[in-house]
Amino acid sequence: MPKKEVAPLTFDERWQTIQKKKVSKEGSPARYTDLRPEGWEDNPPVLIAGGWSVGKGSLRETARVLYENGRRVVIVDSGRYEKPQSRNGRLKAVKNKAKECLEEFALKVGGNVETTASVEQPPRPQPTWDDEYLRIKTAVIKGSKRVKAALKNARTRIKSTVAERRTRTKTLPEDLHPVIAGQAEALMDIIDDSRLEKVEIVSHSAGSLPALIAAQRRPELFSKLALTMPAGMFEDSVKELLKRYRPKLIRSLTKDTFDNPRTGLSINLGGSAYIIRNPLKSYREIDAITSTRIRKALSELSNRDDIKIAVLQANADPLFPAEKISDNIITRHGDRDSQGKWRKANEPLVNAYSSFIDRRAGHDNLMINPEDSTAAVLDILEHM
Repeated sequence: MPKKEVAPLTFDERWQTIQKKKVSKEGSPARYTDLRPEGWEDNPPVLIAGGWSVGKGSLRETARVLYENGRRVVIVDSGRYEKPQSRNGRLKAVKNKAKECLEEFALKVGGNVETTASVEQPPRPQPTWDDEYLRIKTAVIKGSKRVKAALKNARTRIKSTVAERRTRTKTLPEDLHPVIAGQAEALMDIIDDSRLEKVEIVSHSAGSLPALIAAQRRPELFSKLALTMPAGMFEDSVKELLKRYRPKLIRSLTKDTFDNPRTGLSINLGGSAYIIRNPLKSYREIDAITSTRIRKALSELSNRDDIKIAVLQANADPLFPAEKISDNIITRHGDRDSQGKWRKANEPLVNAYSSFIDRRAGHDNLMINPEDSTAAVLDILEHM
C-alpha cells in the first residue's frame, strides 16, 4: 500500500505547539520564536522586532501573513530578561530559611532546655521612659544605617551591571542608552543563534532602534529593513512623548478596538499591565526611546549597496506623526557616511518611503490591520 502523505502543519497548529527558544550564548537574556513553513528555504527569512510592550500574541496575525507567503518568521523577544523569582517564591524561601535556622538553634540548645525551664525566672522589670526613648532612637539610627547601606549596595550593583552590559556590547558606542544597547546585542545574538543569513527585518515603533543599531554594527547579517512607524527619527523627550501617548491611547481604545477587538485589547491591556508591573523599567525604556537617535545609523547605512532600508508610516499616527518622519528622512549638514565622509544635504536617508493606503491607519496598524499592512511590507521588501 502506498504511504499516506502527511499534510504540512497549518500556521495555527504550529503556533499552538511552538515554544520560545532561549539564546544559547552565555549571559544573553534573548528569547525568540522560530516559525518555519514548508519550502521556507526558497525565500529570505524575516525577523520581526516589535514595539514597546508588544508581546508575541499581538504579532500573531502579522506572522501568519508572512508564514503563509512562505517566509521563515523569527519573532524577537529581545527585551526579556531571566524571569525573577515571584513574590510567593521569595516568601517561601525566607520561611524555609527561618525554619532551618530555628531547627539548628533548637539542636544546639537542646541539652540546656530542661535545666533552663526548671529554674524560676525573676520578674522582668518594667522599662522606663528613658529606656523606651533610647530603644526607639537606637532602632531608628540602625534602620537609617541599613537603608543607606542598602542604597549604596544598590548603586554598586547597578554600576557593575551597566559595566557588564558595556563589556558585552563593546562593539556599540559608549553614548548609546544601555537599554537599546542590550536590545541590539540581544537581536544580534538571536540572528547568530538561529543561523539566519541576509535576514530581512520588519520592525515596529521602538523595535526599529535596536534593529538599525544592530545593522550599523554588523551589516553583513542584514539585507533589507522595513521600519514601520519608527521611533528615534526626531528630537523628543519623555514629557512630549507622554503627551502624544494620550490621543494614541484614546484612539486605541476606540477605533482600533472596534476594528480588531482581540488585538486592540491585547495591546492596550498588555501595555497598561506592563507599566503597573514594571514602573521603573517602563520609565527607563521610555527614556531610552526618547533619547536615542537613528539618523547617524541611517546616514551610514543608506550609502551601502548591500543593505536597503524602507520606512512605512501611518497617516493618522499621533505618537510619531507622519510629517515629522518625512521631514527627517533626508540628510542635513553634518551627516556622514560609513566611511566617515561628509554627506551632501537633502539626500534621501532611505531607499523607499511610503504611507499605508488607509488614511485612518494609526500607530499600531501593523497589528490592527495585519493583512493589508503586511502585504504592503512584503511588496516594498520585494521591490526594493
